[in-house]
Amino acid sequence: MKSSWIKRTMSLFLAGALSVSMLAGCSQNETDEETQAASDESQEAVQSAVVAEAGTPLEQVDPTEIIATIGEKEIPASEVFYVYYLMKTGLEQSAGISDWGTELYSGYTYADYMKTLVENQIVTFEYLDSMMDNYDVALTEEEQENAVSEVQTFLDSMPAEYKDAFGFNEENIREMYDKTFLTNKVYSAYSDEVESNLTDEELADCKFKEVQHILISTRYTETTQTSEDSEETEDTTAEAESFKEDQKKVAEEVLQKVNDGEDFETLADEYTADSGVTYYVNEKGQTPDGSTMVSEFTDAVNQLHEGEVSGLVETEYGYHIIKCISEDNQDAADQAISTLVASKIQENYSTWLSENEVSFTDVWQNYPIVNPDVSDETSEESSESSESDESQSETEAETETEAE
Repeated sequence: MKSSWIKRTMSLFLAGALSVSMLAGCSQNETDEETQAASDESQEAVQSAVVAEAGTPLEQVDPTEIIATIGEKEIPASEVFYVYYLMKTGLEQSAGISDWGTELYSGYTYADYMKTLVENQIVTFEYLDSMMDNYDVALTEEEQENAVSEVQTFLDSMPAEYKDAFGFNEENIREMYDKTFLTNKVYSAYSDEVESNLTDEELADCKFKEVQHILISTRYTETTQTSEDSEETEDTTAEAESFKEDQKKVAEEVLQKVNDGEDFETLADEYTADSGVTYYVNEKGQTPDGSTMVSEFTDAVNQLHEGEVSGLVETEYGYHIIKCISEDNQDAADQAISTLVASKIQENYSTWLSENEVSFTDVWQNYPIVNPDVSDETSEESSESSESDESQSETEAETETEAE
């Protein structure tokens, strides 16, 4: 039951939708040198999170002590350590972390990462809580009824050492139960509001045609051998022109096969030089992931209706044969709208964050993270198996109720 609570509650945490996304973006775009430089810089200003050996007694905290401030809002230890407990336990179970001191990269450990997640979640809670009055949100009768039993079950299943160390009780856990659900309701309402305010132009950019294409490449290369290695160079000689003419003939033959009714995807598997066959493209030539197709390809796609096939479309890559599968792919549209809404929320969040100073005290900064006892893993896995069966039964029961 403890695992079930953790999984449900962590799925409600919204840090991933807001501040954590900035971390993810940086880690994807930075080079190794930039990452190392950032790490070196951070080490000068921030001490790495303290990690203690398994079995080390937990340090006691006063649950009412203010250990963080966000703007003018004071955050008690009970809130920070509630998120900490769920994050720590959840990551240990899902990621199998046995040593929080393990480095993700030089000077930055799992413990540092987890503490960052906790801080982001606390800030996200406050951001959404600050908008509570803007939306008519409340717990349903069912959620209020469930809260009583779930809070008690959570407390009963928590190891005594954690309950004692963090001073958890029915009152402060219920406060966090309510806050978690209500801020998610705010986020949902806020997202709906942002989406409803998208302009016609923005919505038009989220309309994607689904197309398939076959590329017959005209990029001719030759391998020039040297005494040390070989290098591939563009050849613009007569041989390259001859190769291009031959490839055009191949493209014409393939186009004829398409027009004769042969299966497009089968022909693509046989002939295309591209790694992909299916693309989603809006009128501007953009794809849902943010890349942009070359103009000749985009112009040809914009002229196609569902079921139609283009003639040969020449680009710098070669000859394309394009087939329009759908003029408005709903999945691609939903993905693009969701990404756009998240981007706008992130922008608003960043603005709010710049206006509200965030500070965590030494009680949190220096709190040691105790490594899990690896010897308990076997019994925990057995418990997980039984909880998984229970969770499956609960899911099936919920599905049946919804169907009714």
